[in-house]
Amino acid sequence: MLQQQASRSYRHVDANRKSDPSVWKQRLAQETGKPKQDDTLTNLLVKARLIPQQDICDAMEMAESHGQPVDQVLFTSGIVSEELRQLLLRAVNFIERGLVSEALAIDGLQVAHRKGLTFESGLAYFGWGW
Repeated sequence: MLQQQASRSYRHVDANRKSDPSVWKQRLAQETGKPKQDDTLTNLLVKARLIPQQDICDAMEMAESHGQPVDQVLFTSGIVSEELRQLLLRAVNFIERGLVSEALAIDGLQVAHRKGLTFESGLAYFGWGW
């Protein structure tokens, strides 16, 4: 019973801190072990700052209330476009295969998204593939 009260209290505190940028970090860090691909996608999206923080918080609330993964809510609600989704999937694939570091993937995502390029072309701005 004490654990249930603590859990409810924790959710209440999170609900009151919607604008706090550390909320998504806490929620993403709650899972242990190797992050799932949807966590990696969301994590990349947040670190690259490709959509507003408030959209991430709103998607996390919807995901929690509907029992769906955050990435699914982001994609099905239209917060993340299909083009951005493809860029994110490509970036995760490159990271998992060890072709780029997470930092380089974030830089490549930002350039590719801003200029409407492929992920590989975004990486080329930073010397990747030469």
